[in-house]
Amino acid sequence: MSAHLTIDIEGMRCAGCANKVARTLSNLDGVSHADVNFALNRATIEPASADIRERSLEAIKQLGYKCKTTVISVHIEGMHCASCVTKVEQALNTLPDVVSASVNLATGKARIEALESNQELQHQIELIIESLGYHARPEMASQGNSAENHSVLSSSSWMLVGAALLCVPLLLPMTGVIQPLPGWAQFILALPIQLSLGYRFYRGSYHALKSHYANMDVLVALGTSAAFFYSVALMLTGHGGHHLYFESAAVLLTLISFGKWMEERAKRKTAFALDALLSLTPDVARRWQDGRWQEISLASLRLGDRILVKPGERVPVDGRILSGQSELDESLLTGESLPVSRQPGDNVIAGSINGSSTLEIDATATGSDTTLARIIQLVEEAQSGKAPVQQLVDRISSIFVPVVLGIAALTLLGWLVAGGSFSEALMAAVSVLVIACPCALGLATPTALLTGTGIAARHGILIRDLQVLESARHIDTVFFDKTGTLTVGKPMVSHWYQRQTAPEQLASIVLGVQQGSEHPLAKAYTDYAHNLGIQAAETDAITAIAGKGIKASYQQQPVLIGTATLMQEYGISIPDDDAQLLALQQTNGSLVHVAINNEWFAAYTLSDQPRETSASAVELLHQRNIASYMLTGDRQESAVTLAEELKLDGFHAGLLPAQKVKHIAEHQKQHPTLMVGDGINDAPALAQADLSIAMGSGTDVAKETASITLLHADPRLVPAALDICRRTRSKITQNLFWAFIFNSLGIPLAACGYLSPALAGGAMALSSLIVLGNALLLRRWRPGW
Repeated sequence: MSAHLTIDIEGMRCAGCANKVARTLSNLDGVSHADVNFALNRATIEPASADIRERSLEAIKQLGYKCKTTVISVHIEGMHCASCVTKVEQALNTLPDVVSASVNLATGKARIEALESNQELQHQIELIIESLGYHARPEMASQGNSAENHSVLSSSSWMLVGAALLCVPLLLPMTGVIQPLPGWAQFILALPIQLSLGYRFYRGSYHALKSHYANMDVLVALGTSAAFFYSVALMLTGHGGHHLYFESAAVLLTLISFGKWMEERAKRKTAFALDALLSLTPDVARRWQDGRWQEISLASLRLGDRILVKPGERVPVDGRILSGQSELDESLLTGESLPVSRQPGDNVIAGSINGSSTLEIDATATGSDTTLARIIQLVEEAQSGKAPVQQLVDRISSIFVPVVLGIAALTLLGWLVAGGSFSEALMAAVSVLVIACPCALGLATPTALLTGTGIAARHGILIRDLQVLESARHIDTVFFDKTGTLTVGKPMVSHWYQRQTAPEQLASIVLGVQQGSEHPLAKAYTDYAHNLGIQAAETDAITAIAGKGIKASYQQQPVLIGTATLMQEYGISIPDDDAQLLALQQTNGSLVHVAINNEWFAAYTLSDQPRETSASAVELLHQRNIASYMLTGDRQESAVTLAEELKLDGFHAGLLPAQKVKHIAEHQKQHPTLMVGDGINDAPALAQADLSIAMGSGTDVAKETASITLLHADPRLVPAALDICRRTRSKITQNLFWAFIFNSLGIPLAACGYLSPALAGGAMALSSLIVLGNALLLRRWRPGW
């Protein structure tokens, strides 16, 4: 019986849906049988292959259903170059249940999106990686092996020191300090280096060739072995007069190994942001249990647990303060440099540092559901992804090593045909093999991505979609939502006007009515009245009138609070000759009227104040020649006042969500656009724009739709996000330039005999270090204010 493919499907409503999916899958070319079980929401397809998997997933998607997938992270040891990455990805993508596989050379991690139905897939993935000659282990296991990694790096250091000491007597004759050593002495000095440092390259070459591909290990092993064994042959045949090349093989292995050692140290620094976030989670928490506080592991925490957090400790979960008042440092999570005050009823987030007082909190989110865990997941997803330009690198790396082997063979043959000696021809070919190693090519993109997305996360900018690196550099227009984006999103009473006497009595009546309502606009007035020390009057019969206001009774007199439309419906006349009331109508805010016993008494405005940093954000965009517009569903008067205050280039008011989409689509015909929003009603516009940013204070729908999420509500992070995206894209371009320039110039120079093997090895190592160093310069980036 042939192997079958199993796909779990979401969205099927009835047996008819299942039959439709089954018919569609059965009609696909190459599918011999397809069955869909509606009770299990599962499709079974024969035979199983990568091609049939891709076409089946696309067919199910086209029918409007969703395939359940899961993400598997695996740490891979032993990859050295872009060719290694390409081969591992190709092998993983051949597994029928793997939807997509992405391997990052800089982090040594593979991120595999796979169908949920295969419970054995983790084991299959590890087996296929091991078969290629690499070592695989689950990501959770790898996170706990920092001490082991440090030990490996330390042992490599001692091995390099020993190799360097053995190289000294091999190199001294070149300086004229001592006479050339006998061949047997050179052999004894070079052999330990060939066996120890060369082992990793021989092992990697064996597994690569066994899997029918060639990588950097093949180039290094072939080049150093040619120099070493040619020297052995000369020594054994008694050609003592010939120059031996033991020092070339030994120095070459030492330099290349030193370069790889430096790479490993530098690559650790590129993941600094993720390491910093992971370190925010404490190992244990104190939970109230069996009448006392007990220390337990974080995995044992549950929703509703009562947690104790002492001064100086990190908060283990998202929660709400039950008792205690303190200041919390949330800088690594929100970018806010100053501690924030928290008291009973306030929310706290996992990873923040408690200040001077003990807190008791109620756990509202634990484990992978905490804000910190979601941030870490977003950063990991971004760092394990690939920028669009990486597709070109992958195509090049897949054929790079075979092409280099061909160039080396032609170099050897060319020198011999031109009358050169075999020694000269061999050394030129070895130099070609060594300098062409695609290490820098494989590191160019991932190291820049790691550093760029990491430093962005440190400043509260979460890049979710790497396509933004391409889009950001073209953006010349930004559309802002108003409420909650450019404004605080919390209405406040800004003006109060009444023509009657006894203002405190009137205000207390309004307070009595409003405090009985749960509407946000009612809360705005109650906060205003409480700040003035006003006491609420006794009111009753409070009834909300949807979209218009509220009615109630005070001492058996009807009270109306709401819009002008509400007043008109009840036949209440609003003064039209009052200059102060007319002026109030022109202010930035919503006008609320108050009538008692069928007579107009007062009016007040509710306005949403602009954020303190909104004007600065618009100015920063203007400095970058980026136009700023506002799209809002609010009324024209409020919009024009805010637009003038912030010096926006324009605005559109009174818009429904679909109208926002229409404005963006129209503008996209001539200008690449960015949409910034925070609400559910902004999601369609966020999806329509070329690039989208969601405010961290916004809804989950907005944040899931957007390409970038801002951890805290500061509009200045919008130009900062564009800036770091552009700089990261620039670093990728620079790194690829350096990677290609070393190979483009180095290979011809080596083929013509202008580079010795040792110099070629040094240049190869230098190219990788330049790429890493250039990427690490992004760590110096700061938002431009």
